[in-house]
Amino acid sequence: MLRRMGYRLVLRQAEHPRQVDAGGTVPVALRWDNVGVAPPYGDYRIALRLTMEGSSREPSVAVTPRSIRSWQPGTTNFTESLPIPREWPGGDAELAMAVVRPSTRQ
Repeated sequence: MLRRMGYRLVLRQAEHPRQVDAGGTVPVALRWDNVGVAPPYGDYRIALRLTMEGSSREPSVAVTPRSIRSWQPGTTNFTESLPIPREWPGGDAELAMAVVRPSTRQ
């Protein structure tokens, strides 16, 4: 019963290009399912973080402008663009996602 109460967000799919140029943006298409029975209660956002593997550079972070408060049970699809700093070196990167408070990014 506890697994059905409230909201429960599940990331079902994330798609992005395999290669991106420095100074450009990475479009990330996301498909989320709210498998609970209610929308999220807080004004949370989805944050995307791109970290260069083996680098001490600060990660590139983008917090989506739209709140997830309106995500009713069911599927939500959207695409967000993550900026790539012009000075980033080439190489592999790691993409991470989180649900955060927009004011603190926690």
